[in-house]
Amino acid sequence: MQKKINAWKTGIIKCRFLHMRCVAHIINLVVSDGMKHVDNFVVRVRQAVRFIKQSPARLLKFKKCIVAAKIITKKLLCLDVCTRWNSTYLMLEAALVLEDVFERYCEEDPYYASELKDREGKGKPEIADWDNVKRFCQFLESFYDLTLRVSGSLYVTANIFFHELVNISTLLKDLIDSDDIAMSLMASVMKDKYDKYWGDPEKINLLIFVAVVLDPRYKLEYVEWMLVEVYGSSVGNSLAKKVKEVLFLLFEEYRASHSNDVQKEEISATSKDDNACVAS
Repeated sequence: MQKKINAWKTGIIKCRFLHMRCVAHIINLVVSDGMKHVDNFVVRVRQAVRFIKQSPARLLKFKKCIVAAKIITKKLLCLDVCTRWNSTYLMLEAALVLEDVFERYCEEDPYYASELKDREGKGKPEIADWDNVKRFCQFLESFYDLTLRVSGSLYVTANIFFHELVNISTLLKDLIDSDDIAMSLMASVMKDKYDKYWGDPEKINLLIFVAVVLDPRYKLEYVEWMLVEVYGSSVGNSLAKKVKEVLFLLFEEYRASHSNDVQKEEISATSKDDNACVAS
């Protein structure tokens, strides 16, 4: 593609920055890797939701329990797709609101607890499981909201990629240093995947930073400061210098292109004037 575009002479800076990794896809890979190391509390909630949704009679009884518990919510039970972490987040978020209803349903249906003992997860969700679900949902919410922001198609997203990249890094670092061993382990796995794609600044498309520079709310000084904060003084300053060089290259190419357009317009205008004189 680079060769063809350059042959057409339509590439910018000879297509040096043609390839841009999909931020939403990388987020998906990072979170999916972490989900593989989650404890059985997610499995137990999933099996509880599956048990209730497998039968219309059970689902009706569960809805009656919601009314009896006087819980007002628009969220209903939804079963996740194991390979899609965002669907797991939505399942856990809905189930967490109905935590008390699950306990009430257990008293109403004698088969609930006994059947779940024989399923994957080995039992119904307990109090400790719901505490884990709450913490896990708070963690996943950040990634879920982030994915929605960078996946927008009706507004510009290029200028927010760098901010989200920094937000993910900060979030993972904080979780790795937390006292929650399980969450810390999961964050470490996710950080390894993160570093594979964004850990080396040499592999990052510099247009991510250029887009922030062109945002009048931030400009070059902010980007230079943030790069130092994220990558350290040595690497950050070196990267900031490269970003500045790219900015100048883009400007020079734009100026040259604009000059050519002006010359073409002048030649076109002159030709029209000459034709008009001949006709008169």
